[in-house]
Amino acid sequence: MEHEMKTQLLNFEIDHAKTHGRKDGVLYIQKGFHRKRDLLLTFLDAINNTVVLISAGRSLLKVENMQHPNLRSVIRIKGNEPIGLMNWCDNMEVFRYVSPSVEKAIFLAEDLAQRGDIVLFSPYGTKDEVSDWFALYDKKIKNIGF
Repeated sequence: MEHEMKTQLLNFEIDHAKTHGRKDGVLYIQKGFHRKRDLLLTFLDAINNTVVLISAGRSLLKVENMQHPNLRSVIRIKGNEPIGLMNWCDNMEVFRYVSPSVEKAIFLAEDLAQRGDIVLFSPYGTKDEVSDWFALYDKKIKNIGF
């Protein structure tokens, strides 16, 4: 029964991801989490492609420790930490970077993504915070041709 509930919840989450379109063979989607739990890793389990993740609102520690076989790169939009390279995980080959803005995160993701990858913008926070992140992302993503 627990497996069935998890499957239904995951199907709901996938159905509520917004697709912006493709550019140079890279699919751009967004999926925020504003409930008490962050289902990002479960969401990544359902994706068969390599992902360049743009994260907003998650703690620095959570982003630093995030591991998933589908992750190519993790870009955290700046909190209180300095911008630039966070760390490089050799065994998973995951590039982690802190971006000063949503716009720079999109440009960096565009550079890091390869044909067949997914760029996933996934903010986390209250419903209002996630909505604000989406509005900002929607505005900036249009600047690159969507």
